[in-house]
Amino acid sequence: MSPHVTHVVERLRTTLWFLPSVAVATSLGLGLLVANIRVGPNGALAWIAYDGGVEGARALLQVIAGSMITVTSLTFSLTLVVLQMASSQYSPRLLRTFVRDLGNQLVLATFLSTFAFALVVLPSVRSPLEDRDRFVPDLAVTMALLLAVASLVALVYFIHHVTRSIRVEAVMLDTRVATLDSISRNCDVTWPLHGRTDVQLHEPDEHSVPLRARRSGYLQALDPGPVVAAAAERDARVLFRRRVGEFVTEGTVLAWAWSHEHAEIGETAVETLEGAAADSLEVGFERNLVQDIAFGIRQLVDIAVKALSPSLNDPTTAIDAMGHLSAILRELALRQLGGEIVQDGDGHPRVGVPKPSFDDYLAIVCTGIAHYGGHDVVVMRRLLRMLEDLGTVVRSEERQTMVLRWIDHVIEESLVRLDTDTARETVERGAEQARRAVEGKASATEFLIV
Repeated sequence: MSPHVTHVVERLRTTLWFLPSVAVATSLGLGLLVANIRVGPNGALAWIAYDGGVEGARALLQVIAGSMITVTSLTFSLTLVVLQMASSQYSPRLLRTFVRDLGNQLVLATFLSTFAFALVVLPSVRSPLEDRDRFVPDLAVTMALLLAVASLVALVYFIHHVTRSIRVEAVMLDTRVATLDSISRNCDVTWPLHGRTDVQLHEPDEHSVPLRARRSGYLQALDPGPVVAAAAERDARVLFRRRVGEFVTEGTVLAWAWSHEHAEIGETAVETLEGAAADSLEVGFERNLVQDIAFGIRQLVDIAVKALSPSLNDPTTAIDAMGHLSAILRELALRQLGGEIVQDGDGHPRVGVPKPSFDDYLAIVCTGIAHYGGHDVVVMRRLLRMLEDLGTVVRSEERQTMVLRWIDHVIEESLVRLDTDTARETVERGAEQARRAVEGKASATEFLIV
């Protein structure tokens, strides 16, 4: 799917109203249809059709409708409690993970659709004392009863699901899975770098003109297709200066454009290119994982940093978070990363799209954890072990150098914050072991006790 379609799907996934609304609309239509169907005593569905009287059918539908509203209110209240807990204990950026949870949406849709079905069938139940003939929609009542049973099952599932979803282990696992899925969508699959082109896009010069942002918000997705077409039509080059995940401000420079012949670009061409750039972007009030891999990493780092704060003082959670980060960084180490040059149909370079490099992802992980966990020797050893494992996976000298540089950074942070010689020696020993592993030298493994 195109980034725009993926973005729309993601927006619908992160709403609590879309799936329940579809379910309610379906139940209303189905209820109106089935309410007019009566199964005779010799009908094919007579064995499952409701065979009680008018009062029994009416009482059953009223109980189902009333209980579903009560259960829905309870479910909604518990969901709000979970959201508040996730925001205060883990990270505010994890709220969207709970909102987009398909299980919660399905449970809410089941409850509301059952209520809507019972409510729309209820008026069709008529007693013989009324103006019209006696009528009991036996098939519809049976369906309402089955929906009530399904709602009971959904309630049990919801209680189980909530107790799982508030556990930090489940939160980190879900975040890791979503991030790995984003990596598989947005990064080339294998090493070495297949399909990489040597075509370069020259830097903007004195003839370059700015293309300004038309909206403020987080850059959630970028599809260079419209800009490539507009640039090819005017023989221009465009270089974006904002990456997916960054906040763009209306009126600021979003990209630079210049002519291939280094000539002046007219106002009409600038307006066209600026409009094409706006059409290429999806801008929203929050980040998501459609193209923003760094957002998933940031969520796990936030959990680790939050756990290292004096208010929580939970280094075990930080260590567990580094395990999930290690799996994500390992996958990134085998992928082609960095900026992209997009060519037109004739093979001419048209648009430069900046993307995070492997070093950028390492910086997100190591900077925060090393800074806030530098006083904890166990956390620092686990961070060094993560870099050690990562160094054995990378397959280029450039990335090995990056890993070695971040090992040095971790040591610098640790030596400043650790207050005993024993702790410093322990971290330095772990750093030396990590360096030897990155350089491909065998060394005895020093086991970690966490």
